[in-house]
Amino acid sequence: MPSYSLNELLIICIFTALLSLSVVNIAVITQFKHRESTALKIKEQYSIILLSFCLVHLVTLVLQADFFSTHLTISFLYLLCPVIYYMGKADYKYVFYHKFRFILYGCYAATLLTFIVFFSIDYFELDFHPIGTIIDLPLLGIILYCSYLFIKKGILFSFNNFWTSAVLTGLTIITLLLIISCMIDYYIVSLRLLYYLFLILLTCLSFSITKSIIGQLIQYTQNSQTEHTPIKHSQPVELANTHTPASFYAKNTIESNKLNQIHLKLVDTPDTFFYNPDLNLRKLADHLGVSSYEMSFFFSNQYNTNFNQYVNTKRVLKAKQLLLDINHAHRSIKDIGQEVGFNSSASFYRAFKEHLKMPPSAFRKQKNN
Repeated sequence: MPSYSLNELLIICIFTALLSLSVVNIAVITQFKHRESTALKIKEQYSIILLSFCLVHLVTLVLQADFFSTHLTISFLYLLCPVIYYMGKADYKYVFYHKFRFILYGCYAATLLTFIVFFSIDYFELDFHPIGTIIDLPLLGIILYCSYLFIKKGILFSFNNFWTSAVLTGLTIITLLLIISCMIDYYIVSLRLLYYLFLILLTCLSFSITKSIIGQLIQYTQNSQTEHTPIKHSQPVELANTHTPASFYAKNTIESNKLNQIHLKLVDTPDTFFYNPDLNLRKLADHLGVSSYEMSFFFSNQYNTNFNQYVNTKRVLKAKQLLLDINHAHRSIKDIGQEVGFNSSASFYRAFKEHLKMPPSAFRKQKNN
């Protein structure tokens, strides 16, 4: 029976924890009857990647191929970095999810190619630097670009709490240092330390995601149980079934009175405000006098939705009225989509079909008949 050092036992414990978290995430997500949520689909994909990452790593540890662990981590970074970035986006779009899937397939191909190259280098004992540097440079570019987007688009503050944002910041920094250290062949002690820190921070981030998914499941269950509760007239009709009293979230990051204030301001905001095609989360937050983080937290925890879905609901409802209005029968579907704020016909068709299970052309034709 092979003996393991203390360092190897520590790594095995960390990977076991990551493996357990990824299994819990997948198991919890499968409990949702409807998984149309883009956020859940991306979290599910993250969990599948994390599960594969842990299983392959544990196999290398059992085979005592410790020399290959860092290269294996670099290979999976081609997948983990883009997925973590998309997972942090506050304004998911269904158009964007198709783009995400295209990028994801490319990342899978890059990970597999990198894995084969590194395995060949280690197995045949080839010189790492000429080939390894070529492999690391694109990954360094991807990480730098994702880091730029984290800062530019406020991704770091789109998660539900400061702890998760801090962990994500640390994970980004450690990942950059890990890649640079591999490229310049820094001291192996420092490289191993960065490797340990990377795994620990990845575990913390995964734990936070697991907690978020379980919270969504609990809220989904509560909403399902109260689905037939009479709607109060003071609530927005399109969001009433998913609204949870703010007092339920008093223990969370934002106090209940703050959530109530956001709700009242949002209700008082005229619908025409949401028909602006240039509207985004930050502009809405500025209009209501709150931060982007508070606005994102409010949509997620109070309405069980996100900014993009909330705005699309208002726009589709208005478009539905216009399509039914005989005074607008002469107008094209494209014109109506533009009037309610959609930048393109494709985004209008996709959002309309998502809400009413048919494209706007079929809806108009059906009502006319």
